[in-house]
Amino acid sequence: MLGVTTLLSLFVIPEITERSSRKKLVQETRVQKSLEIIHHVTFDSARLNQIRTLFHIFEKEARALADAAELASRRARLKSAADDIYLSFDSDAWWWHQEILHQTAILDLLSAERRTEFSKLTQRYSDNLITTKNLFDEAREKHIAGKGESEPAKVPSLMPPIEKAFYALHNERVEIMVQMVRLLQ
Repeated sequence: MLGVTTLLSLFVIPEITERSSRKKLVQETRVQKSLEIIHHVTFDSARLNQIRTLFHIFEKEARALADAAELASRRARLKSAADDIYLSFDSDAWWWHQEILHQTAILDLLSAERRTEFSKLTQRYSDNLITTKNLFDEAREKHIAGKGESEPAKVPSLMPPIEKAFYALHNERVEIMVQMVRLLQ
């Protein structure tokens, strides 16, 4: 009996403890990665929304400006603010999802099947960001690049259809986020 107890304490119990500790560590890491995904998607969406808001405010206020010089000044401020926000967005948005995909592989957090699905979701997310960025290109060209009207009263209203598509793309990003998080559970 003493020999069986000794064998259990030397081999079986440490193995059970090690497996339990590994399982707990993997689960904690999955939760951490899920929280990172939520943070990054929220950060990306907030930055894109800031750019949307800048263009929306510009359109709303531009038509009430007194003259072309004031409009040019507003365009310069819009460009500066939009560039600053976009650079903040650009420094992270295109990279984080690939980093988490690689981490899930290195840390063996997902089965091969789930990793393949996660990879497809990262591509969908990237495609969504590109489509969202492209939405702003027309507004950027007309409102910032100086290819738009020089008379304040004639500044075009470009944002309503852009905003409709923007919100649909935002909802798609949130759904992709939910699917990524579910794969990690």
